[in-house]
Amino acid sequence: MLQKEYKSKYRDKTLNQMIVAYDRLSAKHTKLKDEATDIWNEFDWLRRYMVDSMDDIGALTMKLKDGRRIEQRHNMSVKQVDSNKLSDWLVEHGQESLIKSSINSSSLSSFIKHQIAEEEEIPGDDVITINAFDYVTIVKG
Repeated sequence: MLQKEYKSKYRDKTLNQMIVAYDRLSAKHTKLKDEATDIWNEFDWLRRYMVDSMDDIGALTMKLKDGRRIEQRHNMSVKQVDSNKLSDWLVEHGQESLIKSSINSSSLSSFIKHQIAEEEEIPGDDVITINAFDYVTIVKG
């Protein structure tokens, strides 16, 4: 709904009616966020656990009946340990464009992933921590 539709919906409501609607929506929003978190946690666990089952049968890709396929992928997340040391390291290695008022974690992860793939230098454990993981994903056929 657009904001003007919300305004139209609540224009003739009393403050008490709006409070009731607000309370109902707040509770529904909280419930859906909790459900979404639970679904994501189970989904994330399953996509990582399936890698072992695919490894057991020696499969990197499996075709589904509908033409899509399940593929193994590799990813990592990188977290800063010391932002000052990390900023210095990035400047030393010509990557100051990653430095904003904070360092974007997705951009940092992408950069570190590239450095590892190219067997280039990465910051030490006193600067970042790396959590590498494999998972599966379904892709169109």
